[in-house]
Amino acid sequence: MLSKLFKYELKATARLFLPIYLTILIFAVVNRFFFALPNMGDSMTITSIMMFISMLVYVTLMIGMVLMTLVVLIQR
Repeated sequence: MLSKLFKYELKATARLFLPIYLTILIFAVVNRFFFALPNMGDSMTITSIMMFISMLVYVTLMIGMVLMTLVVLIQR
């Protein structure tokens, strides 16, 4: 009985967390490619702007994941 409860709880939690984990993984890969590019100086190029936006979205997703975890933890 307890194993069925764990199974359904894991499925319900995965349905909530899987999209945000996949999105974080995608942005981690994108950020890795941006930081692998050579630095072209201190000018504001399109690459540095895209790198900033990508990192901002990544950090926002990480904060969202923490908040979502807290909400799910309190709710269940």
